[in-house]
Amino acid sequence: MEGLSQDAILGVNFLENSQAVLDFRLKRMSLLDGAVSIPLVTDIDRRRMVRTLKRLRIPANSEAIFRASVPRDIPFHTGITETLPKTLN
Repeated sequence: MEGLSQDAILGVNFLENSQAVLDFRLKRMSLLDGAVSIPLVTDIDRRRMVRTLKRLRIPANSEAIFRASVPRDIPFHTGITETLPKTLN
């Protein structure tokens, strides 16, 4: 799972069979009685990030239109953004 660049949905059967333990303090998931430990959040491709031009706060269950910068090599100028998780170093 190293370098996984997309979100993944793991089913209850898989989590039970692999003895999954989610540690939100350390932001890691252990499988197979600790034999495998992976971060809950994987790498983010910073080349494709849409960035706000200034810091803003959008209330829960709300939408907003705001100015942002889009990477030059991406052929579109409309994007969807979300808060980056504070789990990466």
